[in-house]
Amino acid sequence: MKRAVRAISRLGWGAVAALAACGGGSGGGGGPGEQGKVVVTVAIGGLGGGEVRATGGTFRCSGPACLLEGEAGSTLTLEASPAAGGAFTGWSGACSGTGSCRLTFDLGAAKVVAGFAPPGTWSRSFGSAGADVPLAVARDATGNATVLGVLAQDARVDGQTLAAGVFVAQFGAGGTLRWGRSLPKLGTDARLRALAGGDLLVAGSFSGTVQLGAQSLTSAGGTDLLVSRLDPSGAPRWARRLGGAGDERVTLLDAAASGALLVGGDTTQGYSAEDCPSPCTFLTAGFVYSLGGDGQLASVSAQGKGPAALATDGLGRRILAGDDASSTFSLWVAATDADGAWVWGYEPTRPAAARAVPRWLRASATGEVLVAGSYAGTLTDVGTVGFESRADLFLLSLSPTGAVRWGRSYGGDDLQVLGGAALDARGDLVLAGSSYGSRPDLGSGAVDLGAGLGQQAFVARYGTDGTPRWSAVFGSTGEDAAVDAASAGADVAVVGSFEGSVHFGDAERTSVGSKDIFLLSVP
Repeated sequence: MKRAVRAISRLGWGAVAALAACGGGSGGGGGPGEQGKVVVTVAIGGLGGGEVRATGGTFRCSGPACLLEGEAGSTLTLEASPAAGGAFTGWSGACSGTGSCRLTFDLGAAKVVAGFAPPGTWSRSFGSAGADVPLAVARDATGNATVLGVLAQDARVDGQTLAAGVFVAQFGAGGTLRWGRSLPKLGTDARLRALAGGDLLVAGSFSGTVQLGAQSLTSAGGTDLLVSRLDPSGAPRWARRLGGAGDERVTLLDAAASGALLVGGDTTQGYSAEDCPSPCTFLTAGFVYSLGGDGQLASVSAQGKGPAALATDGLGRRILAGDDASSTFSLWVAATDADGAWVWGYEPTRPAAARAVPRWLRASATGEVLVAGSYAGTLTDVGTVGFESRADLFLLSLSPTGAVRWGRSYGGDDLQVLGGAALDARGDLVLAGSSYGSRPDLGSGAVDLGAGLGQQAFVARYGTDGTPRWSAVFGSTGEDAAVDAASAGADVAVVGSFEGSVHFGDAERTSVGSKDIFLLSVP
């Protein structure tokens, strides 16, 4: 090709966008974009990673974006190869299919994306013409993924109409919509869990009077809790209100192996629980309700401020984690017996001064505890990051008596915020969330995204000892974020929002409106 094509550099998305804004596709002057030259962006998209290389040349690209410059009218053949354990899913943009990419350097900016993902990965997107908001996701044992969210306007999804407002929608194992239903207006604290037999449990804050099925519920104060059990088609079996004269919000929702339904939250004014069993507990900060499968109140216990994650272990104990912003160190973990009696408690080893937000925890059959979240400052058992402009992810492993087994920290430039986590069928841990910065490092090496980006969704897999397996930062043409993850012991479902176009590994997705919802299944 007589040096008609050359690699300019490997640049992050911010630099690529800056070049495009300056007319990098064709233009005068020396360097990229000089007369008769064409610049093409080569990008890697999806999960697990891979490499794009030029046949017979030295060009290789394994980062988020690389630039190629060629003489107008010249051609180049690109080949894609996946990393170990992954698969090449195909080209998008200037090329298509799964074979070689024969790229022609036509005048005007162009882009080609190579998609990589583990076999069995699928994604889908849906939304209205407005800004849509995902809230939570749940997954059942048959592979169905159910999404809770808010649509700005009516949306057509797989031939069905989802009405504007709060909705719950279930997608089959391959991503096709099975059904969708409207729900009363809930706050952004809303939670969703899949129950045995295909039922669903939903909880969130509400105010005023709402109608759910045949039941009408009215809040006692500013905001109360609405808890409802839905059948496998999304129809309500029952609903109930929990709360007092102040404002209450949901911070956790779970189901114990015994069948008890657990709802946690906090209150601004304190109150005695409705139908409170004797002796009645006055709730002053955080609380956990235990409901029967039929919605009847079984017990209620007062907890520390802001319980944010809950699990039950194989010893019949409840493990709670939370954060208290008024404390020098905000993270706490506590174990209680089934009646709420204290067993052990964890506070970070001193010295510690951190803003720590636990987002997820699990307890094993033998009582070991794994906690995941985000933090800034000094969390001695994990590490130190700056207070003002950075936050990292943390994993903390505790023994059955609450002693520290190990701690891990993952991050990079600026902020990493955990949205959700789940264990897959192999016992690996999948974390999903948002990264704000140019060089995030989630344990598998820094990824150069370039400057000038807002939040970008990430998914990362770790062994149960915290060993990184792989990580991916998706990087749409706008902003994107992963807000929740769920599994029923098989593939992990991740839900989030995105703007513009983004490649999730199986295909490139483009938003209908200003912000759409994505659903990603990771094997």
